[in-house]
Amino acid sequence: MTVSETLFVARTFASPPQRVFEALTTPALCALWMGPRGSETTVLELDAREGGRLLLEIRFGPDTAVRIGGEFRRIEAPRLVEFTWSMEGDDHDTVVSIELQPAGAGTSLVLAHEGLTIEERAQNEAGWGEFFDRLAEALASTA
Repeated sequence: MTVSETLFVARTFASPPQRVFEALTTPALCALWMGPRGSETTVLELDAREGGRLLLEIRFGPDTAVRIGGEFRRIEAPRLVEFTWSMEGDDHDTVVSIELQPAGAGTSLVLAHEGLTIEERAQNEAGWGEFFDRLAEALASTA
């Protein structure tokens, strides 16, 4: 298994960087968007500080759930969040870096997801795309 692929995703949001940063680091807001459509996310742990843990449970119905977790490596409010990321049962961690920059009255977000296999890169490209669609909706509904 080769784990050398990096996925890049760029998005612009209508909300300012501080608000997007809060959506990345606040459990109640994170639960609104971090998961595919039709799923329900429970934030079991989110300690947004260097060395703090992240643990999500994403339910796809009464009998199907996955847990995704990691550790925060860097936090520079409101411009950078970096954490490890692995699904329960994975044999390796990946690293997610999310950079935020002002873009007019909104925010430019660039995600780099490193250490993926070719298959994981394709899956995560679709997943992060849907997550960020939901993030835009969550930011609009909680403004």
